[in-house]
Amino acid sequence: MERFLLYSAGVDLELIETCPRQKLKYKAIGAMVVCTAVMAALSGGFAFFTIFGNPVMACFFGLFWGFGVIYNMDRLFLASLRPHENRYFELLALLPRMAMAFLLAVVISKPLELYIFRSEIAAKQAILNTEAAAAAKHALDAAPAYHDKMERLTDENKALNNQIAEAREKSQKAYAAYLEAGRDGGTDPAILQERKARALQLDARLQTITSACNAQIQDNKAQLKQMEQEKTAKAKIEADAKKSSNGLLVRIHALDAICSEDPAAAQTNTALSLIFFAIEMLPLLIKLLGTFNKHRPYEAQLEAAEAAEVALAETLTQEMEARNATDASIILEREQTRLAAEKRITPSIVQMIVDGKQALAEEAIRVWMDQQRALLEHDPQQFFLTH
Repeated sequence: MERFLLYSAGVDLELIETCPRQKLKYKAIGAMVVCTAVMAALSGGFAFFTIFGNPVMACFFGLFWGFGVIYNMDRLFLASLRPHENRYFELLALLPRMAMAFLLAVVISKPLELYIFRSEIAAKQAILNTEAAAAAKHALDAAPAYHDKMERLTDENKALNNQIAEAREKSQKAYAAYLEAGRDGGTDPAILQERKARALQLDARLQTITSACNAQIQDNKAQLKQMEQEKTAKAKIEADAKKSSNGLLVRIHALDAICSEDPAAAQTNTALSLIFFAIEMLPLLIKLLGTFNKHRPYEAQLEAAEAAEVALAETLTQEMEARNATDASIILEREQTRLAAEKRITPSIVQMIVDGKQALAEEAIRVWMDQQRALLEHDPQQFFLTH
């Protein structure tokens, strides 16, 4: 366990043995690194379980995130933080590490915040889902595909009902006039008969208009009901989709909504991020503050070992350069010897080429003379004609 904690602190396990009094400090630093990695693994496991819904994959990726990424990144920060003569340079070198520590603190703390506020997030999600369903219903109501047609059908039904009411009013007035004439005994029978016929005519017209308008009204109501059912079905689909959506981004959105409405939740959220930022920065700050101590046995041993390694590397480089220079001089000497030998051989070769060409020319002339002599002996006339 001691070697693991020292390894986690990013120290050289051989050099630290020469500084036993420094072990306690570096074991504490290593323990902080391990604690950060464990918290990152738990946080990452919860986040990956939210994403995949598979505990095996969540454990695998959580361990990879905690000990494969965060753990080694912290070790890299600690191992690369070295004392420098210029303190401003040390603080400047610490700035990118602080920025990375802040980002890691946010990444590590966010899944834990989601777990801590899980009940509040669930309640807030239900409210947001209800609001989203109402907004979707309102959007469907205002959509031209439904709003314009439903408004037209509603206005048409009102107009049809007005027609029925107008026809009923005329029929009732005519029937009332007929009854009034019937109660008056002095009314002319022809006039009474005329009013009766008028009342019957308007009643028949009322029945016709009522039948036609009611049929159209029922058809319009059926269309309105169908469109209302379609809107309700679409709104229900969107509401169900919102309810079934329980991913990481949805929970973060709900948590942000809670923090914007509840100052206590916002303060808790900020406090958790700051705690993890402090945990992430604590090993770096401890090591940085240790550089202000004039007596740094481990750092002195490390600097001496690195200086020895640099000296050894320079010695090896010089030996290699000397060996390469020696090899180059040998190669150059061999090349010069070869060129000198070629220079000695070249005149004799040229003379041989000249002699060979001369011999070939003499041989060609001799063959040509033999051919011409044979032609002259065989056909002198032809010989002189061709020449």
